[in-house]
Amino acid sequence: MEKRTEGPRLPLHVTISSLFIFLIVALGGSLIWQSHQKTSEMILTSAEQLYDQLAEETQLDFKATYAPAAKVLNLLAFSPLTQTKTQAERSRYLPQLVAALGDESAFNGIQLGYPDGDYFILRPLNTPILRERLSAPKMAAYVVDDIASDGKGRRLWTRWFYSGELQLIRRDDPVETRFDPRQRPWYHLAGAQPRATEPYVFYFSGNVGVTLARRTQAGDVVVAIDITLDRLSQTMASHLMTLDSEVAIVTREGHLLAYHDPTQLVRHGEGGSLRLARVGELGSQALVEMMQSLEGEAQSRKLSFGLQQRQWIGRIEPIAENSGLELYLLMASPVDELLSQAFTIRTTLLRMTLGIVLLSIPIVWFIAGRISRPLRKLAAEADSIRRFEFESSIETRSFIHEVDLLASAMDMMKQTINQFVTLINSLAGEKDFDRLLNRITRETMIVGQADAAVLYLIDADETCLEPNAIQTRDEGNMGSLATISLSGSSSLVDVLEREHPTVLDLNAGSDDLLHLTRLVGEQGDGMLVGFPLRNRQREMVGVLVLLYAHGNISAGDQDARVAFVRALSGFSAVSIESRQLLKMQEDLLRAFIQVLAGAIDAKSPYTGGHCQRVPELTRMLAEAACRSDDPAFRSFNLTPEQWEALHIASWLHDCGKVTTPEYVVDKATKLETIYDRIHEIRMRFEVLKRDATICYWQRLAEGGNRKALQKELDESLQQLDDEFAFVASCNEGGEFMDPEHVERLQSIARRTWIRTLDDRIGISWEEKRRKERTPVVPLPVEEPLLSDKPEHLIERAENAVLGEGNPWGFKLDVPKYEYNRGELHNLAVVRGTLTDEERYKINEHIVQTIIMLNQLPFPRYLREVPEIAGGHHETMVGTGYPRRLQREDMPLTARIMAIADIFEALTASDRPYKHPKTLSEAIRILSFMRDDHHIDPDLFRLFLESGIWREYGEKFLEPDQIDEVEIEKFL
Repeated sequence: MEKRTEGPRLPLHVTISSLFIFLIVALGGSLIWQSHQKTSEMILTSAEQLYDQLAEETQLDFKATYAPAAKVLNLLAFSPLTQTKTQAERSRYLPQLVAALGDESAFNGIQLGYPDGDYFILRPLNTPILRERLSAPKMAAYVVDDIASDGKGRRLWTRWFYSGELQLIRRDDPVETRFDPRQRPWYHLAGAQPRATEPYVFYFSGNVGVTLARRTQAGDVVVAIDITLDRLSQTMASHLMTLDSEVAIVTREGHLLAYHDPTQLVRHGEGGSLRLARVGELGSQALVEMMQSLEGEAQSRKLSFGLQQRQWIGRIEPIAENSGLELYLLMASPVDELLSQAFTIRTTLLRMTLGIVLLSIPIVWFIAGRISRPLRKLAAEADSIRRFEFESSIETRSFIHEVDLLASAMDMMKQTINQFVTLINSLAGEKDFDRLLNRITRETMIVGQADAAVLYLIDADETCLEPNAIQTRDEGNMGSLATISLSGSSSLVDVLEREHPTVLDLNAGSDDLLHLTRLVGEQGDGMLVGFPLRNRQREMVGVLVLLYAHGNISAGDQDARVAFVRALSGFSAVSIESRQLLKMQEDLLRAFIQVLAGAIDAKSPYTGGHCQRVPELTRMLAEAACRSDDPAFRSFNLTPEQWEALHIASWLHDCGKVTTPEYVVDKATKLETIYDRIHEIRMRFEVLKRDATICYWQRLAEGGNRKALQKELDESLQQLDDEFAFVASCNEGGEFMDPEHVERLQSIARRTWIRTLDDRIGISWEEKRRKERTPVVPLPVEEPLLSDKPEHLIERAENAVLGEGNPWGFKLDVPKYEYNRGELHNLAVVRGTLTDEERYKINEHIVQTIIMLNQLPFPRYLREVPEIAGGHHETMVGTGYPRRLQREDMPLTARIMAIADIFEALTASDRPYKHPKTLSEAIRILSFMRDDHHIDPDLFRLFLESGIWREYGEKFLEPDQIDEVEIEKFL
């Protein structure tokens, strides 16, 4: 450790002078404070009384509007008007409605909504805006709109204009409309008592107000009154205490309902529509500050806050009680304006007490003893920082400038280290690459206190910068940004090539920065700070850009923010690189899995696409299970990691087929191995036919009867043709082979033919080794036409025998031989073309799948892959393979894959040994398997009810396979 050097110390005379100044200020201030405090209390008390008066008058104004409206509704709810059916009947009650409106200027209209969708409304034409929007006649005082059905399925809107004496002035032609009062909020809100809607801007008049509604006594008709809140804004304007005071009525969501300047209440929205202004749109930071305190219960509360170097006091009062609305009266005034007289008195007292406080010099000695206290606290705070304890902020302050600066610096350092450690831990734990980019961008924007941030990364081809993440403080519609070519001229490319952050003026920069100006506001005036991102090898990764609106960052803050963000950007670049490498590894794994599945499909032209269609069907059924509310699936919901495991398992569910010989998988006839051995048997029959023909000529030459010999030859040749045709038909396989056919095969096999050539030459050493099981017979030799020879038996390797207690828990009936190529043995197969040995070899692919997948070092969240992939040939009652599991021993994902594998195999049109099944045939077979407990019955029901079978068929099956299915028969 280096030896500490003596740093500068505060000179004693400076300290003493500072203490004297403090003494004067402290003693003089105490006297001034007493007077100022009392005066301020009086003024503030007066302000509180004025707030009380304003709150009371506002409450009275609201009640004066709300209460009459509620009474009118209660009267109308019992009026015969609510039982009318036509416009003509409703018009007879216009005098009653006009009387209900009375002289109340706040009533904007009375409307009725009927349960069949009819609608009736009376509005007074009391504003120029309303008259202009409705194109009202000059003498019209009221307008009536009526909506009713014409009996032909159309809804017609008719409008009438009446004079003040309710004389009809004009009637507009009916027009078809889609307006339905039953869809309006006031209709749904209405109950047995009047209830008010949330405030909104009236469409026709442009006024701000609420709609008060209630249902009639029968409950089938809703009557409502539109009430404007203009009177409240007038009350606001008459109670401004000071020039900069703010008074407004707002909703809890921040919508403005009343303000001393009524022109600020309404804003134009999209498409020319009108909407309520928000508090933030007034430009009043005091009201914004008060809205942030609008939390918790709706009760009166006092506020005090600092804003723009001014101290404010305010009051929040809930109004509109018992109306169902949450409205608040916000009142705020700057303290300096309220206390201007108190400040004048304070200045006068300061001059009077200046001489007196000079006598208080002994206090200096007392203050000197307290100088060291902040330093001791700072030493303790430094020790807590060394132990990485950041729970509390540093509140230590000192009247000595250097000590105070030290406290502020330590507090900032403590917060900075805490933020840095928190961000590092947060970013290091993010797994999703896109979320990581957005999080880095947003956290950097917040730490740098910027208005917007953009993260550009170099694309895979290293030709351009792509905007991968965009963040703004208001989180509005950020749109998209253009890519930037690395070969062109660009300020951001210049930033990328530098070692240190670069500060640019958005307006004075190059043209390529203009597209960034919209991120910092409509004016697009501000600055840009670009941070080059480099990985561990110092290679360029991208650029992190922070954007500041004009005036949102000072020169003093700039260096500190840039330094912190620069340190963070280095870690961000490393995090991006690490996540990119991990993402590349994940992509490589997925690509390898799909390549392996494609290789399995490509290995056999008859099963091509199986390993690709099963994952799709598995995903569809798993998604249906996640969405289902059925009790069997209510707790089934896959996490992203579990979805990844299911995806990999479904792609690798047949990876063991790489070990299955192609000629076994594709065996289309019973005698087929690498080639179809029916050709050998055909040649033997040809030899027998030649022998019969030769015998005919020999016996004819010996003087035999030509006619008798010819007849015998023809019968012999015909019998040989018939027998070969029978053997050939047996070779084709089928659903079932009768015992009589097996007996006939054995009878045909007893025919003999003469072999004159050595069958132990020109063959492989392995086949020669199998032939050595029997002694050599001198040639020529008579052999059966069809035979099961010892050399047809191929032994199973010792390490391929899976006995009891094997490490994988396999429970299989393993045939004695790996293959039995005996001709009779194969031709006598009862079903299909496969022998027991070959069927086991095909089934063994799932064994190899489990062994192969268990050998892969899957991460923890993928360790279920072997279990999912290896269970799709099990049954629900332990009759499946390779482990004979019960339903409760299998995860639901494995049972899902079982149905997907079977359905795909049934409907596949690329299998040589069977015709593809139609949808109805495949579902019928699945229902049999359900009844035999081969598949999960709950999943089968979900498979039918969700329509996945139809969706899959339309996507993958041939048109002639898609037929009508009555799923009710199978449920």
